[in-house]
Amino acid sequence: MNGKIALVIPVVLMLAACGTAPVKLADAKAVPANRLYITDAPTSNDGTAIVIRDTGFEGSGCGIMVSLDKKLAAMIGSGEKASFSVPAGQHILTAMPSNRGLCKLGHGRQARSLPFSAQAGVTTTFRVGVSAAGDPVFYQSSL
Repeated sequence: MNGKIALVIPVVLMLAACGTAPVKLADAKAVPANRLYITDAPTSNDGTAIVIRDTGFEGSGCGIMVSLDKKLAAMIGSGEKASFSVPAGQHILTAMPSNRGLCKLGHGRQARSLPFSAQAGVTTTFRVGVSAAGDPVFYQSSL
């Protein structure tokens, strides 16, 4: 019986590390410059897209890569946020697990894309987290 419990505990802990909790914009830390890959200076025709990564013990073992219009934009860690200037018009944000940390254990994880419309002078906020299955979840957010 103790052997079965010893096998179940690691599985439960791994599953517990896959859920996430939202973070308010004011509480999120900026992604360090070395993990922010799109840093275009804003123009008068740009809007702003902010991506906030969920936090907590759950889900923190898996980094998330975010792409903007198929270009790698940032590697976002637990509790971090990244801000991008985007020209007015239609865009697609994509979140995918990195190949670092616990994500190495989950081959075949799914990327999630979210189309959005940017407007000049308008900030649109998004939330990205990790589902219980280990796949990214992506929402437009009011946080």
